[in-house]
Amino acid sequence: MTIPAVIQLQEYATDEKYDISILLRKALLVATKLKLSDFREWLSSELDGYNNSTLLPKYRVISSQLKAQNPYHGSYPVCY
Repeated sequence: MTIPAVIQLQEYATDEKYDISILLRKALLVATKLKLSDFREWLSSELDGYNNSTLLPKYRVISSQLKAQNPYHGSYPVCY
């Protein structure tokens, strides 16, 4: 007897031994079978990268500041 894909997905999500990419691929399979187009699109973007910056979710955008390390004065921001 085979285990249904949704049950496998739940097992993967709750067990630390499974890599996130395996979980996302299994979720993509389930989303495709259930015809969940929005979820499928999000999963595909997470697996393959966001090609369209307008679809990039806020949690994928970070801000940073480039700094240099001076052995005498510590770190300082690099100005262009």
